[in-house]
Amino acid sequence: MQNYVIGDVHGCRKTLVKLIVDKIKAEPGDFIYFLGDYIDRGPDSKGVIDFIIELKNKGIHIACLLGNHEKMMVESIYSKSENMNWLINGGKQTLKSFGVDCAEKIPYRYYNFINSCLYCIELEKYYLVHAGFNFSIDNPLVDIDSMLWIRKFEPDICKISNKRVIIGHVPSSLSDIIESLTKNKILLDGGCVYKNTRHGLGHLCCLNLDTFELHVQENIDF
Repeated sequence: MQNYVIGDVHGCRKTLVKLIVDKIKAEPGDFIYFLGDYIDRGPDSKGVIDFIIELKNKGIHIACLLGNHEKMMVESIYSKSENMNWLINGGKQTLKSFGVDCAEKIPYRYYNFINSCLYCIELEKYYLVHAGFNFSIDNPLVDIDSMLWIRKFEPDICKISNKRVIIGHVPSSLSDIIESLTKNKILLDGGCVYKNTRHGLGHLCCLNLDTFELHVQENIDF
């Protein structure tokens, strides 16, 4: 049994499949933790969620965090301004992958998946969270907005039982990700979806929590 954490996928199903099937060779009984942002910007958001569900049905233990992009999709249903915000931040690509023209037409089972996602996950040595924690308050675990959106923070691990934090959300170069493996804030968003638009990005990253080996798959969706 192995324990893995995977960064932001953003609709890049082919890359995710390649990482899990060919790179880490996940097997039934393994645990895979996802850091959120399964949808938007990439070509196959629907396929990403379908594949994650398929992994669970095959006996791989799956735990998923909520990302800010999933939050935006849900909020787009209830607000015109939030809908516009979601569409300009990758929502159009998500709608296309589902073959619909608005979020209300996405099948409800996909909202069930999103509603099952967690804000943070506590493990023996780590806290997993999409964006990070607000360490300026006494209890960082009560600020849900920061868990989804914060970008700059310095961990005060005394406030989280002396555990290290593993995050996605902020696209980072491989050199920055590798450097972070020795720190209290571990970065795992390799900017997979930005392969052709941002220099140094375009990687889907996975950390084996047992061996601390970093597995990297270059984007093959574009």
